[in-house]
Amino acid sequence: MVEDIKESEKTMEEALERAEVFVYLTRLRASENAPNMMGASMYLQEEFGFDKYTARDLASDWRKWFSGMPREVIKEIESGKLDEKSVCNMLIDSLVEQTITDEDELPERKY
Repeated sequence: MVEDIKESEKTMEEALERAEVFVYLTRLRASENAPNMMGASMYLQEEFGFDKYTARDLASDWRKWFSGMPREVIKEIESGKLDEKSVCNMLIDSLVEQTITDEDELPERKY
């Protein structure tokens, strides 16, 4: 039970960190002098201190996430209407939906 709680807290911390990165990159992309986002990992290394492998993974995850987000959500993040906590909740919701979908795809058990 304690392990489940610790794992849940770790997942929440990771989701919040990921949300902070996604909001940062989304706003960076919308900034006046927006850089080429293929180089986003460099900005993550500078801003958050990630090693290059973690930064590359997060930038890649952000690009996938960004391409799947509705335009309205992106606009709200860019304008500051949605913050890290809101994006974190969206990430957690998508993980829950993915878990439910994955379980639905499991073969039927035969006893």
